Amino acid sequence: MNASLQALVVEDHVAMRSVVRKMLQQMRYFQLIDDASDGEEAWAKLANGNFDLAVSDVNMPRMDGIKLLKRCRTHIELKGLPFLMISGESLPEWVASAGEWGAYDYIIKPFSYMDLKSRVDGILEKLKDPEELLFREMERRKARGHARSVLERIDQLEHSVASLKLKWLNLKGECLMELGDMESAAVCFEKVMRVSDVFLAAYKNYATVHQNLGNIDKAVEALEKVNCISPMDPDRKVTLGRLLLQAGRTDRGRSVLEGVLRTAAPEEKQGYRLSVAEVYLESGLYAEAEKLYLRALRSNPDSVEAYNRLGIALRRQGKFQEAERYYRLALTTRPNNPAIHYNLGVLHLNRQDVAEAVRSLKKALELDPKFEKAEELLRATLRKQKETAGQDLLCSPGRPT
Repeated sequence: MNASLQALVVEDHVAMRSVVRKMLQQMRYFQLIDDASDGEEAWAKLANGNFDLAVSDVNMPRMDGIKLLKRCRTHIELKGLPFLMISGESLPEWVASAGEWGAYDYIIKPFSYMDLKSRVDGILEKLKDPEELLFREMERRKARGHARSVLERIDQLEHSVASLKLKWLNLKGECLMELGDMESAAVCFEKVMRVSDVFLAAYKNYATVHQNLGNIDKAVEALEKVNCISPMDPDRKVTLGRLLLQAGRTDRGRSVLEGVLRTAAPEEKQGYRLSVAEVYLESGLYAEAEKLYLRALRSNPDSVEAYNRLGIALRRQGKFQEAERYYRLALTTRPNNPAIHYNLGVLHLNRQDVAEAVRSLKKALELDPKFEKAEELLRATLRKQKETAGQDLLCSPGRPT
């Protein structure tokens, strides 16, 4: 094999990074071998490079290997980039996460040159397979918005083979989902799930379809399955917690969401605190949301959005004075935020202070003339104010004729 490929080694330990580089050089497959000390540095290089293989450690600071893999899978140009994950541990949850996000292989440290070479050989052989090349091209085309043409190509394949491989069935379902045919998409994902109970992409897609169809219990069941096999994804757990609360399974929903906050990495805890608070706010658990927004503000007193959302949580509990205090605090740093003025207007309406409500809503519209909700509420408030004034006039004794 001519040395024409490019590889990126992502490893936070200098010595191990050097060992992996030397092993790859010894294979003589790669024209260029670059390296990065963590996922953040690797992401910058991948986004601006043209790599054929990423060999990435799993456990790293700043951005770990799974997060790097996940980010690449949501990027059009990097969606199909082969990843070989390396780790000092064979924890099932790490292996499952790597498989869930499409890692081509997973190897445990320490490993020999021949161990690594056999894994790299397997990946490169797979990349030469015409079907694999076609599949990667179809994935890219779908990501670029050409779901209908991809669906037509998959239909042609269905007529030429005895049965479609699971990855093609899943891709067909994704195309149908993108085109709005949720029922047919669900059928594709169900076929995959009947054959394999560890094809996690199909379970996740099945959950998304049933969310769109309003079948919350089915979506929860699918996500619970995924979470059981691959429990390391906090974003999915937030979604699962939200759906459990929507399904009325409050205790289980709280348990899942509290688990997210308990296990989140220190650098991510504030973000997930706000995400979970938002779920509680949406679900009517205002006291729980209030506690989390207060904790978020203790960590970051300059978070205007936390002040704003805390005000909503307090208002919906009838704590109007406290809500106004936090809105006013938010306005000290963001006086021109139309959303805060709008929420103040809603608060004043709850307190029956129409004049102040009108003043706040007008300010929101002055700052954002296209703020439709503020315009609608202001119009309704002025109309009601006019009707009330007319009734008062009719009831007044000695009204002039």
